[in-house]
Amino acid sequence: MGTTASYPVNRLMQELFTNPGNVELFRADREALYERYGLSSAQRAALDEGGFGALTAVGLHPVLQMHHFMLTNPMAPDFVSVKAYRKMVDRNG
Repeated sequence: MGTTASYPVNRLMQELFTNPGNVELFRADREALYERYGLSSAQRAALDEGGFGALTAVGLHPVLQMHHFMLTNPMAPDFVSVKAYRKMVDRNG
């Protein structure tokens, strides 16, 4: 997926923790959040699935994939470093 097409999903993940209410809306009504950012159906499905392959396929930057991973796995920040996360991505593609 090209840079322009992947912009909405990258913007959402970039702003997830900085825009007030985004985390809460992600947990309570993902579709409303996806609509706010203009995500395609493929991007919505990838975020819902959460797999490395799906997120990469829609062009989500690896650092922003880690944001998604931390949001959907609340204990992750206590146990996962960026270096360890990159190894997980490399192993699981």
